Amino acid sequence: MTRTTTTLAALCSATALVMLAPNRADACGCFAPPDPSVPVVQAGERIVFAHEDGMVTAHIQIQYQGDASEFGWLLPLPAVPEEGLKLGVEELFSQIINTTQPKYRVDRITPDSCEFQFGGRLAGSFNDSAQSPPNAEGGEKLVVLQDSIGPYDYVVLDASTKDEMFDWLVENGYFIPTGTEDVVQPYIYSGAYFLALKLRKGNDVGDVQPVVLRYKADYAMIPIVLTSVAANPDMGIQVWVLGEHRAIPRNYRHTILNEEHIDWFNAGANYNDVVIAATNEATDGQSFVTEYAGSVEPMRGLLNYDGRFGSYEEIKRITDAVEFLRYMRQRGFTFGGALTTVLQAYFPVPAGSDPFVADDFYNFPDAYLDQYKRDRPEAYAEEYQFDPVELADKLWERIVVPTLDAGALFDKWPKMTRMYTTLSPDEMTRDPVFSFNPDLPDVESEHVATFTYLCDATQDGANNTPGIFELPDGRRFYLENTGAWTAKNRSSVPYSRRIEFLREEGPPTIEVDNSADLSSSTAGDNGCACSASETAGNGLASLLALLGLGGFALTRRFRGPNR
Repeated sequence: MTRTTTTLAALCSATALVMLAPNRADACGCFAPPDPSVPVVQAGERIVFAHEDGMVTAHIQIQYQGDASEFGWLLPLPAVPEEGLKLGVEELFSQIINTTQPKYRVDRITPDSCEFQFGGRLAGSFNDSAQSPPNAEGGEKLVVLQDSIGPYDYVVLDASTKDEMFDWLVENGYFIPTGTEDVVQPYIYSGAYFLALKLRKGNDVGDVQPVVLRYKADYAMIPIVLTSVAANPDMGIQVWVLGEHRAIPRNYRHTILNEEHIDWFNAGANYNDVVIAATNEATDGQSFVTEYAGSVEPMRGLLNYDGRFGSYEEIKRITDAVEFLRYMRQRGFTFGGALTTVLQAYFPVPAGSDPFVADDFYNFPDAYLDQYKRDRPEAYAEEYQFDPVELADKLWERIVVPTLDAGALFDKWPKMTRMYTTLSPDEMTRDPVFSFNPDLPDVESEHVATFTYLCDATQDGANNTPGIFELPDGRRFYLENTGAWTAKNRSSVPYSRRIEFLREEGPPTIEVDNSADLSSSTAGDNGCACSASETAGNGLASLLALLGLGGFALTRRFRGPNR
């Protein structure tokens, strides 16, 4: 008997926001176009944050669709951020997404009686959460902090009164979308603040870069009520929390998925739909799924390994463009993304380059410029003169320091928790708050099922031979082929196994237990079992009778994806 692994990765294309109200930590943005009649487009955000001793550090990924001149981002804050606004890096999010993404793996077990060998590994993935003291001067000062960093101009405004703050935003190009005034009131109080962010003149949407804030707050919270003005239906909210223990949604429910709804044999491609349906089974649709809770060890050293980025003193002395770029590649700079924005100002695409080179240039600028240098040395010497000190300064501001700071988070904290949900605007009536529970177990991101072929019955290749499919929870189902799992009718089966509340200590409090309503096993320990309807027309009736199959247990009808 041989065992072959099929890795099925489910990386939902999710979003995340995050931050707060009094004594809470919020980090979420509201995009505002310059014309109130223009719909607000918010593609979503993701956030990684840590919380210790009343301080929250939040790394927020901003995703925006629209014209650069219409970019405006508003974020409610419970306190003035320490050290103002800092830059973050996309690499933090790409690494932590890949490290913690849910995976659905099927081990295919091939008995010796099988004439075929299921060859190789098939893999698939899809893309793809105490009031502040008065102003230092003790007076009513609207603009508390104003500065620029990287591609952004930003300001922190006192949010004690709504009208005065909104008037300032309008006068400075941050127009308020229709409906915002109706939902912003919970974030307006004495000691509250708003961060307003916009792109500096000369920057484009491609220059949008994650930001980092550190501020006083008792809890981390998503100001989802404000976000509802700009949200799409079933908007994904993805959040990672770093700390001493597993994190929990403090005032939202928590959902355990019924994994029989997962499309195991097609790379978990319906994972996001299953999450939507399962969380919709909770009251008001307000529930999170924990996708990973455990050690930060997989993230340690990915961003800040020894020697990464080399030496500032060395690189600032390199005056040749090819050598400068080669030094960067050899020392761990990741080309593309925010780095492209920096390099474009110093190393333009060679004139006359074909479209392929122009599109690909900043992924491999050292290679392309090396060829250009050999082909046209005089033009290269004239066109690619630059100030290495100025460029090194930009790299350390925009790339190096933010990346190393992000990596340091995983050196400090032992645990990280990844949570996900989707909410539609009508479900965004309560701001979710996050805390910790030291008594809860870890949650693995990898889920393993098995499919054991029944080659003694009939066999017709790896996908058309019957077998026993066993879920991680131990339920076993006879399948006439691998495609039968996807085709199975589960319209009366709940998408959630359990809906519960997680507290700051102790085990979960179960609100809804759907165990009795899940599909019963159709395969017993003796090898195989199924219902008559599943065997009709497959030529296996005599085999099934011989094996003594149990019937398929019908379940009561349960609400599916559309509530």
